[in-house]
Amino acid sequence: MPASPFQARITNLASGQSASFLLEPACSMLSRMRGLMFRQKPAALLFTFDWTDKHSIHSFFVAYPFDAIYLDESGAVADVFASVPPFTPLLAPRSPVRYLLELPQGGAARLRARIGDRISIHARSSP
Repeated sequence: MPASPFQARITNLASGQSASFLLEPACSMLSRMRGLMFRQKPAALLFTFDWTDKHSIHSFFVAYPFDAIYLDESGAVADVFASVPPFTPLLAPRSPVRYLLELPQGGAARLRARIGDRISIHARSSP
């Protein structure tokens, strides 16, 4: 994946639903720690964790609700949290994950993301 924000097509391979987002990679410890905190507008982030585990997040200092889709190493949905409210102290997946998509509110519904579905993420080429 690119290191800077990129246009991405996210597809739920089970439902066939897809959506485009300007996706910002969160690959470093600092970018994962910051996440959506202190942002004025909703954004889409792709967290890549250094190892597979039950990585938890919070929504302290996030000014708006967002959706969180946890993915395992194969891209299968491990957990879905829709409309996570601001200042939620702890959000953790049911099983170990390697990736996390934080999407603007409604993103999980647009993808019809359900536990066990496979998600693919592809950078869209410029016209």
